[in-house]
Amino acid sequence: MLSDSIYSIARGNASTFRFGATPSIGMRLIPKALRRLQLAEVAATYYCDSLPQRDIRDYLLFGRGTCVATIARIDDPVIETTAIAEAGLVCVMPSDHRFADKASINPAELSEETLISFGSATTHGLYIDETYRRFGIARKTAVYVHFVEAALSFVSERIGITILDAFSAIDCATAGMAAVPIENSVSISAYVHTSRLRPRPPAVDSLIAALRAVALTEHSFPNGIIKPCIEP
Repeated sequence: MLSDSIYSIARGNASTFRFGATPSIGMRLIPKALRRLQLAEVAATYYCDSLPQRDIRDYLLFGRGTCVATIARIDDPVIETTAIAEAGLVCVMPSDHRFADKASINPAELSEETLISFGSATTHGLYIDETYRRFGIARKTAVYVHFVEAALSFVSERIGITILDAFSAIDCATAGMAAVPIENSVSISAYVHTSRLRPRPPAVDSLIAALRAVALTEHSFPNGIIKPCIEP
């Protein structure tokens, strides 16, 4: 990071914005928001680090980046959390699947499907299990994965269907998949976390505004399953 800063100064440009994101937010929301920052010339150079949930706190406290965008909550007095948007779960399947044209679907209807999903101790697993409990049924997973990228890749190969947060499924139609909202789903929030122990650069506020703008104008889900959180 020191070398990068030195080279930026040598080039006459010291404007660098470094931040992190976990996969759900990093797949589609972050690229759309970053394009807005680029057009607004918020910074000259951007570093977007892909992070597992367990590394978020150290990333912020050790100053590796200025903020992290994620669906994971962090209960820590030195971490400041800003809510970006809310969304529900969706079932992602090949676009020609028999359920692809449904307006919504419930877990009971998926009982005979090959489910690609996550362990119960993961963030996605907790959200999915809670939604299944609302219908009084247990989740039966045929193929376990750890990352949303793998789940989507397996669906594209027609291995089965998967259940993800709607943030992860934005634009999945371009890859030949359909995303059908899950009925009575738990609400999943997207956040930007920052460290209270370090100065908050203006670029963080620009990223927050851009992410909310993307959530407000996202047209992948016409029923408004993604809703921005607008703070007073």
